[in-house]
Amino acid sequence: MENAVIQTKSSPFSSVWLVPLVAVVAGLWMAASAYINEGPEITVTFASGEGLKAGETRVKRLSVELGVVKEVYLNDSYDMVTAVIKFHGGTEELLSSDTQFWVVRPRIGAAGVSGLGALLSGAYIELAPGELKDDAREYRGLDDMPITDKSAAGASLAVVAERSGSISVASPVLYNGYRVGRVEKVALSPIDKRVHYQIFIEAPYDELVSSNTRFWNSSGVNVTAGSNGISVQTESLEALLSGGITFGLPEHTKPGKPLSELDELDKIFDLYTSLEEMNKQPYAWGREYLLMFDSSVRGLSAGAPVEYRGIRVGTVLKVSLDLIDEKFAAAQSRLQIPVLIRVDPGRFGVDSKESMNEMDDSMGDGVNHGLRASLASGNLLTGSLYVSLDYYDDVEAAEFGKLNGHTLFPTTASGLGHIQGQISSLLSKLQDLPIEKALGSADSALQAVGETAKSADATLAGISSLLNSAEAKSLPLELKNSLQSLQATLAGLSPQSAIYQDVQFSLQELRETLNNTKDLTQKLEDRPNQLIFSQDPEPDPIPGG
Repeated sequence: MENAVIQTKSSPFSSVWLVPLVAVVAGLWMAASAYINEGPEITVTFASGEGLKAGETRVKRLSVELGVVKEVYLNDSYDMVTAVIKFHGGTEELLSSDTQFWVVRPRIGAAGVSGLGALLSGAYIELAPGELKDDAREYRGLDDMPITDKSAAGASLAVVAERSGSISVASPVLYNGYRVGRVEKVALSPIDKRVHYQIFIEAPYDELVSSNTRFWNSSGVNVTAGSNGISVQTESLEALLSGGITFGLPEHTKPGKPLSELDELDKIFDLYTSLEEMNKQPYAWGREYLLMFDSSVRGLSAGAPVEYRGIRVGTVLKVSLDLIDEKFAAAQSRLQIPVLIRVDPGRFGVDSKESMNEMDDSMGDGVNHGLRASLASGNLLTGSLYVSLDYYDDVEAAEFGKLNGHTLFPTTASGLGHIQGQISSLLSKLQDLPIEKALGSADSALQAVGETAKSADATLAGISSLLNSAEAKSLPLELKNSLQSLQATLAGLSPQSAIYQDVQFSLQELRETLNNTKDLTQKLEDRPNQLIFSQDPEPDPIPGG
């Protein structure tokens, strides 16, 4: 019996090929995975390449690495540095046209110490995602780190001032001494020549801002002296060192429209130099008027009050010849001094845009009825002046005009100027009087008086001659004899004389006769037929029985 022989057939694939095959598959998978997970590549231009190194400088967001700088080179004009950044996969949504990039380096400034992590790891590029949904691959890097992150909740506002003072980027924004925001940007506008600040107020403190909110410079120390001594005020040590802006509502002012209801133009606020200055001009709406004065304005300055019968209604803004042009000045026979004032409807109780039209109508009606502006003395010791608005009866009719874009408000002289005008008017009237004619008439009258005096002298001479005559001298003796005869006659009429007694007896008899006549008259009135018939007629005879 033969043994069976078993033969094996070899496989066409050798096991030695398994390892290379796995390596190829793994390589393809890694390549595909790398291609799928590969992020975009962008270019960012910076003003300086300090701290940027190809292959080392990282791009981060909240300390999470997002990419790396592949290449750093100068641009074609050799004035900027371009960094080519390769991002990791899944970062495309962070890139839009408003995405921000800046280089984080160790810094010490008004905002404090920043970028300390770069001391160990070196400089890196920080990314702030944008809000737009578009796509961009070329960017302009920021020169400095932004003060406020774009994702922070709050409100950005514009504040405008005449001068910068000590306020700078990163200076605090305060409310009741508490920091609620910061200054993000400071720039001088060549158009209006004013300093423009961009500030950011964090949520929920942005709800404290309304249309009636006022902003003022709280830098430095405010020292005031009064009857209670010296008072020193400062907002905070931070504001004292780096400057600051404080906001709030003026006294006795209610909040206006909330910030969310304001237009972009209404979100631009004026920055007052101090709290005291803000209290002098706390109103948002006002109308400017240009006054032209013939008299001297020495003692009148910007900030002086505008009053109506002792109540402040506005403020003097400017006293300068720059308010009128050369042509207008040359056309005047006597150069007038222009004064720009502002009248606030809020001082009458309503500080709104609608109140402006009501105030215009009221002022126009007042001008038609004699409302005029004049200069008045505010302090006799210092010689300061203010503008007074009041009604006058003896003024010519006037109306509003226009000059260099300003509304002309009619003026009149008052005080010393008014007295001078009255004296001048009086002198003019005296000059117009017919004094020479009056003097001629007076001379003629005096001559007539002289003739009359001569006639009087002649009359007096005649009287004197009459008194000195013999007849006039004998007149007193004859008058004395006549008086003695009259006295003797009156003595004969005394009660003891016979004539007086006879007259008295006759008067008594006359009185009795009159009484009898009175009785007779009374009887005749009672019985008119008494003269014909007897008083008691005899009775009729009675026949005997």
